[in-house]
Amino acid sequence: MSGLEMEMLGKDGKSIWASVSSRALSSGIERPLEIGLTAIDITRRRITEQHLREESQRANLYLEVMTSDLNMTNQNVLFALEDLSISLELPDRLKGLLSETAWSLRNAGRMIANMGILISLDQSPPDKVQTRLLPHFNKATREAMRDFEWKTLEINTNIENIEFEVVGHAFLWYVFFNIIHYCSSIDTNDIVQVDISAELTEAGDMVRIEFEDYGPGMNDTEKTQIFRRGGEVKEQLAGRGLSLTVVDRYLSDIGGKNWVEDRVSGDYTQGSKFVVLL
Repeated sequence: MSGLEMEMLGKDGKSIWASVSSRALSSGIERPLEIGLTAIDITRRRITEQHLREESQRANLYLEVMTSDLNMTNQNVLFALEDLSISLELPDRLKGLLSETAWSLRNAGRMIANMGILISLDQSPPDKVQTRLLPHFNKATREAMRDFEWKTLEINTNIENIEFEVVGHAFLWYVFFNIIHYCSSIDTNDIVQVDISAELTEAGDMVRIEFEDYGPGMNDTEKTQIFRRGGEVKEQLAGRGLSLTVVDRYLSDIGGKNWVEDRVSGDYTQGSKFVVLL
């Protein structure tokens, strides 16, 4: 017998946990004559494990509230704000305030949705299936345009003209959406241009998708950190939300790749090129 864990009572009447092992010290013809027992006090370890289980359960409760209850509350408030903006004749200042508030709520909702996706990918990722790119792309562009009603999103692409199928699952549209959303967020212009092209790699076994924006771009340090929202705090870019972390985690789950380049080689100020391999 090796490593049997059992709860016991100490001589002071308090509960302790021990890991008990046994081995034969001497043997007869048919059975051991002497058996030695070893008991190791593992109470501290068991208490630590119990505390970790309780903390995990508490964290799951908070995540459930964040990803479900709070998101529903946000949606109700957002609906009310949009109803007010349509129904009432308001001064421009108040209309602008309502619009900014609605954007903040919608952005919070996106963060909550991204958190839910990360949890799902960690705990129970959907089954991978063969899926067409176009429906995911169309949904992503619709949702992005709805989020940026005060901007004009000019999305140029060849995906509509090519029938690509890739390995993915239900969250694939979030890859398109989160990259387009990020590009639209950092570009301060009223007209945001994003060029998206897709083609087969030379080996013919993957689809390479490039997202080119015309925003402020990012330096080499940012390029190495932009997809991270984990690990050490010093390696993270604060204020960027979870959108690109979702992209990285999703592609890792389905065996894809992603990175960032300069749109114009050698001049990062001319915008970024997000590269995705599926």
